[in-house]
Amino acid sequence: MWKEVKELINLSGFGWDETGKRVTAEEDVWDELVKRQPKFKRWRDKTFVHYERVDALATRSTATGSFARDGKGKEKRGDTDGAGDETGSEDEDEDEDEEEIDDDNDVVTPSRKRKRPSAVSAIADIAVALKDLGSQDEGLGDALTELLERDSDVFNEDQLALLGLALADKPRLASVYRSYATRPELRRNFLQKVLDTNP
Repeated sequence: MWKEVKELINLSGFGWDETGKRVTAEEDVWDELVKRQPKFKRWRDKTFVHYERVDALATRSTATGSFARDGKGKEKRGDTDGAGDETGSEDEDEDEDEEEIDDDNDVVTPSRKRKRPSAVSAIADIAVALKDLGSQDEGLGDALTELLERDSDVFNEDQLALLGLALADKPRLASVYRSYATRPELRRNFLQKVLDTNP
């Protein structure tokens, strides 16, 4: 009830009679409206005693659509005056609003779009990094095993422990050590330099 009365009052040529508690308009305005939309015929002579109270309550809590957005995040222009789209002239106004929306959308350019990395590709990158770390650790384990097998007779336990810590701290040293596997003298000189730089 309230919505229909509110809609009528907001139409051109209609008003509200506070003493008579009803919608008012000239006879020819009523005739024209009833031809187009017969549902409003009942309000020509009907009163709505509590309209002001209902209007005071409903106006603040009724969605007007003025802040509506569609699924693509584009703004839609709603009726800010609370009137519906049931008359022919309002339908025309609404079409104009739709055209305005299209004009506004032309402002957004595709260059503003950024491609987000997908979760799958991010996880794949992490897996590759972890695999690289794992392969470095495997090389470190092999280097430490080779150190104990090949050079435990040349270095004492404290020196071997320091070498193990140095190789673990800097995995690149472990790969250099492994590259000297077939050259014992060069390998031992390298290990001595590592001990000298890591007291």
